[in-house]
Amino acid sequence: MLSVLRNKKSFLTIVASTLMISGSAFAIYAKLKCSLVSADVTVGGSGIATLDQSKLPQTGAAFTINIKGVALPTGTVLQVRLDRCTGATCVIGYVSITNGAASASYRLPTYMQFGRYDTVAVFNSLDTNNPVGRVLTGKTWSP
Repeated sequence: MLSVLRNKKSFLTIVASTLMISGSAFAIYAKLKCSLVSADVTVGGSGIATLDQSKLPQTGAAFTINIKGVALPTGTVLQVRLDRCTGATCVIGYVSITNGAASASYRLPTYMQFGRYDTVAVFNSLDTNNPVGRVLTGKTWSP
């Protein structure tokens, strides 16, 4: 009987340790960042996006985007959206180009949660089905 209790205790210790170590594998990552690369050689540009989901589910994620080196006229408005998604719920926001650069911060709705394999895209067109309008494409998010 004593050996059974020891085995149960060992088993529970192993399970608890495994859950503590691999907890992030089962959850939404709290803080993520991704590089943005040019999707149009005539426009160029690059950028970075950061996401802080540490306050979910009480508060939506904080999303920040910084873009630079874009060959578009000042005043051009770009749409920032969750890639491979359709509908208005995929739009994160808009940024306006000034001297080839733009930056913005948004508080996202709590239903808009990102996993590591969700990507961000920046478009120079409201017609996001038109690949010509894609300016920047996000790489995979990293913690």
